[in-house]
Amino acid sequence: MYGSFAKRSSFIVALVTRPASGVLANVAIGSLALTSNTMFAIASTYGVIACGLMLFVPWRHWLPQLLRNKGLYLVRATALFAATATYTASLTAMPLATCVAAAQATPLFVVLGARLALGEEVRRRDWFFFIFCAAAILAILSPWSGVNQILPTMLLISSTILSAVSTVLTKKLSMSLGATSGAIPSMIIMASLLVVPGYLWRPEYLQIGDYCLIGLSAGLLATSELGLAVLLSRFPTPFVISFHFLRLPWAVVVGILMLGQVPSMREAIGMLFLCALLAAYIAPPSLSPSFVKRSES
Repeated sequence: MYGSFAKRSSFIVALVTRPASGVLANVAIGSLALTSNTMFAIASTYGVIACGLMLFVPWRHWLPQLLRNKGLYLVRATALFAATATYTASLTAMPLATCVAAAQATPLFVVLGARLALGEEVRRRDWFFFIFCAAAILAILSPWSGVNQILPTMLLISSTILSAVSTVLTKKLSMSLGATSGAIPSMIIMASLLVVPGYLWRPEYLQIGDYCLIGLSAGLLATSELGLAVLLSRFPTPFVISFHFLRLPWAVVVGILMLGQVPSMREAIGMLFLCALLAAYIAPPSLSPSFVKRSES
């Protein structure tokens, strides 16, 4: 009984905190991109991740899957890199809360992709929740109000679609090959593809703070990616991806504490409304017997 409760609690904590690690990783990569450049920031981050994975994860756990499914892994790695690059580029030109708010259409694309590409069941309740949340966030927060930069806006839209493609492929690989096999080979491929560009775009001089940012972004991003793969292998896609909406409250907290970006009253009300809506959506499945059964397996 206690073990079941502890395991369920650990999954809930992972679902809630994973969006925070993603937001912090984006901030760290964006900060590194400002002091160097976007290509080097992404290449160095994934290079550290790949080195750590190859050192601590035996090759027999990921190399056979990589060789047998290299096409899917290559597509996922490419989509992940493009999503990270476009989001980082827009983050350097727009406020953090604006970027995160504009990216809240990602869950809707993920659920649509899971239904069309994977044949996963999506209930009417799920469609209503994701469409309503995406529309409500855009209406309440107006992420593009006052933004006259066309290029960052287009980059954000591209990042949203590419991130959804990467997530759907993560689900497919995690369900067929296992959680770690769904994420690790893609990150190693991505690091390999970025070795030459990262070297060519390397800055002439790096400070100690830059090395700290590289290590911090690598740790946070690896935690976020591996956590997503584990959760997708255990729970339905709509349930897992619904917690993506928590990136917005986490972004507001990070913006206040680290960037000095204070939200407006309308944005604060939007945060509370979003959290209440998410709580109403996740409560039934999280307390249902199916949730307990899958979390104990």
